[in-house]
Amino acid sequence: MPRKKTAAEPTGYDKLPLDEALTRLDAIVEKLESEDTALEESIALYREGRLLGAACLTRLQALEEQIVQIREATDGALVEEPFEE
Repeated sequence: MPRKKTAAEPTGYDKLPLDEALTRLDAIVEKLESEDTALEESIALYREGRLLGAACLTRLQALEEQIVQIREATDGALVEEPFEE
């Protein structure tokens, strides 16, 4: 029986460019939503989608931390601040 990957184990998805990972995730969702996908394939796709989704979320959170706001201070200087929603 194959060993399950844990959250700490690398999946290879962290090396995939984010746009490619999101495209693959969309393809998985489309395939899962189709009625002609066998149960075994659906389960494998679901597992892949969960791993891929977690990798995308981690990448997006890291990118979010890099976003800064630029505002003008009262003295006219431009100031960078962390982006806040």
